[in-house]
Amino acid sequence: MNPCYIKTKKDESKIKDKDSGLVYELNKETKVAAIIGNFINNNNILIPIFIKYQMEEFIITSIQFFQNEYIQFSPDSQIKTICAKSFYGSPLKSIIIPQHTTQIGKCAFFKCEQLQSVEFSSNY
Repeated sequence: MNPCYIKTKKDESKIKDKDSGLVYELNKETKVAAIIGNFINNNNILIPIFIKYQMEEFIITSIQFFQNEYIQFSPDSQIKTICAKSFYGSPLKSIIIPQHTTQIGKCAFFKCEQLQSVEFSSNY
């Protein structure tokens, strides 16, 4: 199934995936994408390795903002950065940090009052 992407009205570098509810910011020069939000609270969100948009592939390398109870990463996730305040106040309950993640910003999990488990994966 091909995801249905729509451009946001204000900025053409930002797109929404209507199926997963994820919002991405695309860098067309470097071919990387960042997750900058989500607009559906979906318990089955799987963060993919890359997205295809307008016949181009963008590797997802960072999470800047995410509000959901659950998050799961693809086994070969290329997420390198979890930005400052990425999950600020989210209802996140647990997370397994992907093996390629090298940077977690300040207060990334601040006010995540339901967070019970943070694990670091080396063999995801």
